Amino acid sequence: MLAYIKGKIISSTPTYAILELGNGLGLEVQITLSTFDFLKEKSEALLFTYLHIKKDGQMFSGYEIYGFSEVEDKMLFTMLLDVSGIGANTARLMLNALSHSEIRRAILSEDERTLSGIK
Repeated sequence: MLAYIKGKIISSTPTYAILELGNGLGLEVQITLSTFDFLKEKSEALLFTYLHIKKDGQMFSGYEIYGFSEVEDKMLFTMLLDVSGIGANTARLMLNALSHSEIRRAILSEDERTLSGIK
Protein backbone atom coordinates (compact mmCIF):
# COMPACT_ATOMS: atom_id res chain seq x y z
CA MET A 1 0.00 0.00 0.00
CA LEU A 2 1.33 3.40 -0.97
CA ALA A 3 0.54 5.47 2.16
CA TYR A 4 2.14 8.81 1.33
CA ILE A 5 4.67 10.55 -0.83
CA LYS A 6 6.97 13.38 0.08
CA GLY A 7 8.88 15.44 -2.39
CA LYS A 8 9.73 18.64 -4.16
CA ILE A 9 6.79 20.26 -5.95
CA ILE A 10 7.71 20.63 -9.60
CA SER A 11 4.33 21.97 -10.72
CA SER A 12 0.69 21.95 -9.67
CA THR A 13 -2.68 22.68 -11.22
CA PRO A 14 -6.19 22.44 -9.72
CA THR A 15 -6.34 18.78 -10.84
CA TYR A 16 -2.82 17.37 -10.52
CA ALA A 17 0.63 17.99 -9.10
CA ILE A 18 4.02 16.67 -10.09
CA LEU A 19 6.34 15.81 -7.19
CA GLU A 20 9.99 14.88 -7.55
CA LEU A 21 10.76 12.12 -5.08
CA GLY A 22 14.52 12.09 -5.53
CA ASN A 23 17.04 10.71 -8.00
CA GLY A 24 15.10 12.37 -10.80
CA LEU A 25 11.92 10.34 -10.21
CA GLY A 26 8.77 12.43 -10.59
CA LEU A 27 5.17 11.35 -10.00
CA GLU A 28 1.99 12.91 -11.30
CA VAL A 29 -0.60 12.89 -8.52
CA GLN A 30 -4.30 13.65 -8.98
CA ILE A 31 -5.39 16.19 -6.35
CA THR A 32 -8.43 18.03 -4.99
CA LEU A 33 -8.91 21.79 -4.89
CA SER A 34 -8.14 21.87 -1.16
CA THR A 35 -4.86 20.07 -1.79
CA PHE A 36 -4.07 22.51 -4.62
CA ASP A 37 -4.60 25.39 -2.17
CA PHE A 38 -2.39 23.61 0.37
CA LEU A 39 0.43 23.27 -2.18
CA LYS A 40 0.47 26.95 -3.16
CA GLU A 41 3.70 28.71 -2.24
CA LYS A 42 5.27 25.49 -0.93
CA SER A 43 8.43 24.01 -2.37
CA GLU A 44 7.99 20.56 -0.77
CA ALA A 45 4.99 18.61 0.46
CA LEU A 46 3.84 15.35 1.97
CA LEU A 47 0.63 13.95 0.45
CA PHE A 48 -1.38 11.00 1.74
CA THR A 49 -2.02 8.77 -1.25
CA TYR A 50 -4.41 6.29 -2.74
CA LEU A 51 -3.32 4.09 -5.66
CA HIS A 52 -6.28 3.57 -7.99
CA ILE A 53 -5.95 0.58 -10.34
CA LYS A 54 -7.95 1.09 -13.52
CA LYS A 55 -9.51 -1.89 -15.26
CA ASP A 56 -11.18 -2.33 -18.61
CA GLY A 57 -13.41 -5.29 -17.87
CA GLN A 58 -11.07 -7.79 -16.22
CA MET A 59 -7.93 -6.35 -17.80
CA PHE A 60 -5.53 -3.90 -16.13
CA SER A 61 -5.55 -0.64 -18.09
CA GLY A 62 -3.41 1.63 -15.92
CA TYR A 63 -3.29 3.39 -12.60
CA GLU A 64 -3.57 6.82 -11.07
CA ILE A 65 -2.24 8.12 -7.79
CA TYR A 66 -4.54 10.41 -5.81
CA GLY A 67 -2.92 12.67 -3.22
CA PHE A 68 -4.47 14.50 -0.29
CA SER A 69 -3.06 17.09 2.10
CA GLU A 70 -5.26 15.76 4.93
CA VAL A 71 -5.77 12.16 6.09
CA GLU A 72 -9.50 12.88 6.49
CA ASP A 73 -9.79 13.73 2.79
CA LYS A 74 -8.20 10.39 1.90
CA MET A 75 -10.55 8.53 4.24
CA LEU A 76 -13.63 10.22 2.74
CA PHE A 77 -12.32 9.50 -0.76
CA THR A 78 -12.03 5.79 0.01
CA MET A 79 -15.49 5.78 1.64
CA LEU A 80 -16.94 7.30 -1.53
CA LEU A 81 -15.29 4.59 -3.64
CA ASP A 82 -17.27 2.02 -1.66
CA VAL A 83 -20.52 3.59 -2.87
CA SER A 84 -21.88 1.78 -5.92
CA GLY A 85 -21.51 3.85 -9.08
CA ILE A 86 -18.90 6.29 -7.73
CA GLY A 87 -15.49 6.09 -9.34
CA ALA A 88 -12.25 7.78 -8.39
CA ASN A 89 -12.71 10.92 -10.48
CA THR A 90 -16.31 11.41 -9.28
CA ALA A 91 -15.15 10.96 -5.67
CA ARG A 92 -12.53 13.66 -6.22
CA LEU A 93 -15.17 16.00 -7.68
CA MET A 94 -17.40 15.35 -4.68
CA LEU A 95 -14.60 16.33 -2.31
CA ASN A 96 -14.33 19.57 -4.30
CA ALA A 97 -18.07 20.29 -4.17
CA LEU A 98 -19.24 19.14 -0.72
CA SER A 99 -18.06 19.63 2.84
CA HIS A 100 -16.86 16.66 4.88
CA SER A 101 -20.06 16.67 6.94
CA GLU A 102 -22.26 16.77 3.81
CA ILE A 103 -20.42 13.77 2.36
CA ARG A 104 -20.65 11.77 5.59
CA ARG A 105 -24.33 12.59 6.02
CA ALA A 106 -25.10 11.60 2.40
CA ILE A 107 -23.26 8.28 2.72
CA LEU A 108 -24.74 7.36 6.11
CA SER A 109 -28.31 8.29 5.10
CA GLU A 110 -27.88 6.72 1.63
CA ASP A 111 -28.89 10.06 0.10
CA GLU A 112 -28.60 9.11 -3.56
CA ARG A 113 -29.82 12.51 -4.75
CA THR A 114 -26.90 14.34 -3.12
CA LEU A 115 -24.38 11.70 -4.15
CA SER A 116 -25.58 11.51 -7.76
CA GLY A 117 -25.98 15.29 -8.10
CA ILE A 118 -22.24 15.88 -8.54
CA LYS A 119 -21.06 15.75 -12.11
